[in-house]
Amino acid sequence: MKQVLLALGGLFLVVLAGLAVPTLGKARSLTDFSLEELMAMEVTTPAKSPRRFDQTPAAVFVITAEDIRRSGATTIPDLLRMVPGMQVAHIDGNKWAVSARGFNSRFANKLLVLIDGRSVYTPTFSGVYWDVQDTLLADIERIEVIRGPGGSLWGANAVNGIVNIITKSARDTQGGLAQARAGNLERGSGTLRYGGKSGQNHYWRGFVQYFDRGPHHALPGETAADDWQSRRGGFRSDRYPAPGEQLTLQGEAYSSRAGAARTEHLFTAPFVRTNTEPTETDGGFLLARSSWEVSPAVRNRLQAYVDHFQRRRNLLDEDERRTTLDVDFQNELTLAAERKLTWGLGYRVSRDSFSGGQVITYHPPRKTEHLLSAFAQAELPLVEERLTLYAGSKAEHFSSVGLEIQPSLRLLWTPSSRHSLWASAARAVGTPSRADQEALIIIGVVPIDPPLPLTSQGNPNIKAESLKAFEIGYRALLNDSLSLDIATFYNLYDDLRNFEGEPAEFTLPAPLPPMAALFTTRNNETKARSQGVEVALSWQAHQRLRLMGAYSYIDLRVEPRLGVEDFDFSAQKTPRHQASLRTWLDLPREWELNTWLRYVDALERGPVPSYVELDAKLSWAPRANLSLALVGRNLLDGRHQEFPLETFLKNSVTEVRRQVFAEAVLTF
Repeated sequence: MKQVLLALGGLFLVVLAGLAVPTLGKARSLTDFSLEELMAMEVTTPAKSPRRFDQTPAAVFVITAEDIRRSGATTIPDLLRMVPGMQVAHIDGNKWAVSARGFNSRFANKLLVLIDGRSVYTPTFSGVYWDVQDTLLADIERIEVIRGPGGSLWGANAVNGIVNIITKSARDTQGGLAQARAGNLERGSGTLRYGGKSGQNHYWRGFVQYFDRGPHHALPGETAADDWQSRRGGFRSDRYPAPGEQLTLQGEAYSSRAGAARTEHLFTAPFVRTNTEPTETDGGFLLARSSWEVSPAVRNRLQAYVDHFQRRRNLLDEDERRTTLDVDFQNELTLAAERKLTWGLGYRVSRDSFSGGQVITYHPPRKTEHLLSAFAQAELPLVEERLTLYAGSKAEHFSSVGLEIQPSLRLLWTPSSRHSLWASAARAVGTPSRADQEALIIIGVVPIDPPLPLTSQGNPNIKAESLKAFEIGYRALLNDSLSLDIATFYNLYDDLRNFEGEPAEFTLPAPLPPMAALFTTRNNETKARSQGVEVALSWQAHQRLRLMGAYSYIDLRVEPRLGVEDFDFSAQKTPRHQASLRTWLDLPREWELNTWLRYVDALERGPVPSYVELDAKLSWAPRANLSLALVGRNLLDGRHQEFPLETFLKNSVTEVRRQVFAEAVLTF
């Protein structure tokens, strides 16, 4: 209650301040842009350099700043629900399962996520800690999402897709911004950001942000305890010393508390208990990037960052510390006849330390992983302005698994300025995680005399998973008000991780005594195939009304069945059908109504039934610098489940609750 009152007070102050500040010029709305302009926007992720969206030979979807503003979403995973072919599910109030084209899990390991070119993937389980990826949404310029492999440019773990979150330059965030929210789940949040200018070509900004989010609804017999608090602050500096040159320095520090209810297994009666101690994370990063032109035909970029965090009571009971240093150089050459060559070199070192675990232990408890990489991609026009071939590959050497090569071929045909057809064939790999190689996990205890532990043992000889992917896509501006984007794919997976189980004499970590154990060890004996289609449609029905539809279908088959590994990832956690419809309506007198209707098919495992949900955001701008909004999310049901109970680490699953909150945004 105290947090809600404070947040409501903040909303009131923002409103009063907005009414007192002189009116500023109104920003241009996205509905003022034609669909042709949107199709011509530049994206950087598919080629690691700017390319027109409609001339990109990949399944690309761009979440723009206007998409973010109108959505009413407050987290990055919820924004990713817009993308056809992405699977996003709430596990509880601060945990998500996020993947592209299947294999969805809290520990999904086939999606590479970047923020301003900084990888936020963790080698602990080859995935993302979504509870700490909470950069200020108002500062995001766009989110570029590639469905399909991107290993030839971005490297390992870009197996089924890439999410690249690109934030705005400090030059584009001058002045101040204050934002406050309050509601039933959004118990209180506030943001303050200010940007300024120093000298002729130097721009900067700084921000602080806090939120307190309440728990979701516990399933029968379960405990929720999944509330979430976070504090974050950061800065960005951009300098433009000469045309074609940019120097960027940015950093953030954060602290979060993510509630959880974990099932712990004991060797004495009652043999199982629920632990509700929260996961606490502190961390930060510092990134420097320089880009410059040597000549009109030669452009370079050099980036380096250091990232450090520590998580207490990470997955069950262990504490984790990790420090990562990454250096990346890239060169782009424009050759004769519009041929282009992009190449680069990279080095990354990641050092971890685990302690305090009884349910999960790592052997050795400390490890340093080195990664050396090199890539090259050639862009070769075969028929001028009509047919272009893209050929590239990336070589990476991991200190744990050795050398991996990831090639790709892409072909783009543009018969006219409004139509393009593309096809691709590529190989990508997913490297084994620290847990895959060296973790000992007690996943259960059989209550007999003496107790029989069920354990999972890492395999230091496990190989990287591999994918051979084939795609065909079509992108068109059918007329001035209607655009269509279709992508189809056929994927062949090999060397997927699986578990084998057998009884053995096993030495458990101190202070537990040696005893007989039924344990599983990881191997690479599983294969899979998938095929599907993804469709995105945008229709400017009226000057004041835009509709955006998305649909995806996937058929994922795993052979042999994953058996004991079925609780980790499987086709049974991937919805076959997903669809959504977003509408933007600009009303008179500066009112807006934005809605988002979503359908997600049932999950076989759990089972988790299908659901239909509706989000809505009604906003009003009484002044050009002040916006007031009322947001409702998951309005059609009081609560619904989105993901099955985790059998493996047994964090409680909760039901997503209906959410309503008020929001005020002031710029000055």
